[in-house]
Amino acid sequence: MSSACNQSSWTELTPGDVTTGTCTSSSQCQNNELCVDNRCEPYRWYRWPDEEPGTTIEPADTVSTEDTEDSGLDDVNSEETLADLPPEDASNDVDATVIDDVAPAIDAQKTVTAVIQDDKYEEGKGEKYVSLGLGEAWAADLQIPLTGSLVGLQAVVDDLLSDSSCGIFRVLLFEKEGEGFEDTPSWTSPETFELTGSGKPQYLFLEASIPLPKGVYRFGLLYEEACGENSKPPLLVTDKTGDVDTSWYWKETPGQSPWIPGSFLGLDGRWVLRVLLEVPI
Repeated sequence: MSSACNQSSWTELTPGDVTTGTCTSSSQCQNNELCVDNRCEPYRWYRWPDEEPGTTIEPADTVSTEDTEDSGLDDVNSEETLADLPPEDASNDVDATVIDDVAPAIDAQKTVTAVIQDDKYEEGKGEKYVSLGLGEAWAADLQIPLTGSLVGLQAVVDDLLSDSSCGIFRVLLFEKEGEGFEDTPSWTSPETFELTGSGKPQYLFLEASIPLPKGVYRFGLLYEEACGENSKPPLLVTDKTGDVDTSWYWKETPGQSPWIPGSFLGLDGRWVLRVLLEVPI
């Protein structure tokens, strides 16, 4: 279960030296950049440590949270940066990390982009992996606590099958159907993303955002092709919490369900597969 995000301070993560360049979308920029006014610009990344309940963030122009009943994710509030954010309830077992304000064009709606996750990868990495064949996918269920727009995914993949792995992937979105999820994706990204094994978070920015009402969705990474003739695909990492109920392997098989649960796969925990959600403020 995720702990509530009660905190008294921010930890600023410096992205390091990056090279700026011209762009038309963030997918053309490096992992630590956003496309702002047709330029790849570095931006700050934030996360918050767990603190004692009842504490707030200083100074006031950063994000603060207060405990919400029956919620693993606190509503995001701030007098200056998030004053107009709608007070919508969140779900258990979801953490949200505010990345930063995205610089808007003149008269454009200002937004913040948050990382939505329920894994605990920072507390330890699992030791079991599931490799993919072409056309197969890893998938994870995530609660979207606020109405916003899907702008990308964050994933941690590592080397195991080779010293230098590389694969081409597409982003999948599955919507609810009754008590379960659709067997085929309701949306597949038109663009592809190259992922290399590193054991560090990698960001997959979409060229066009996808509106998402709050609710539970299943997000996937579809293995499209190898990067080169002899390259092996990287492998998605898990945490080691033992919670595998929201992790899945997807493979289309005629006459059978494409969904294989994490419990059957013997995973150590949840896939490190997160959503980048853009929320208006």
